[in-house]
Amino acid sequence: MVEATLDSIYSDVAGVCGHVNAQQARLVRLTQRVVSEHVWEESGCRTAAQWLAWQTGTASSTARKILAVAERARVRPVLMAAFDAGELSLDQMALAVKAPAYTDAEMCGFARSATVTQLSTVVRRYGFEPDPDNPPADAEPDKAITSEVSLWVDDDGTGGVTPVRRTGVTPPVM
Repeated sequence: MVEATLDSIYSDVAGVCGHVNAQQARLVRLTQRVVSEHVWEESGCRTAAQWLAWQTGTASSTARKILAVAERARVRPVLMAAFDAGELSLDQMALAVKAPAYTDAEMCGFARSATVTQLSTVVRRYGFEPDPDNPPADAEPDKAITSEVSLWVDDDGTGGVTPVRRTGVTPPVM
């Protein structure tokens, strides 16, 4: 009886969180529109974050998280699909989108099983290679560094990152 009650509680909490996450994803999508159509500028607010905090009744830090995810959503299709489905929280998304866009799928897989603290540690401490689609201005034009990242969470709750790096010559653009 106790086990059935606990299972029911876990299921209910997971269901509510999925709905909350999906609604936060919807808010991110609406925020993209607010920013692209400059809706917030007509309000007299000085920033989009100020407008968002006012309209949503959230803390300015939460509004900044929503904006950060909204700004990077277009180049994070895998993360956004999981967020839209309610599989990731706003806190997870705000951290995961800080990683380079080429890590989209790997970060999504890691974020699904990591705590926010673990995800924060990985994003903060891991030295990601520069994004090959957005190389630094001083990079040689015919060279590219590509990188794959393997992220995991152990049974004890700790996580890690295994970088797999390759350096190669990219073909010329015709």
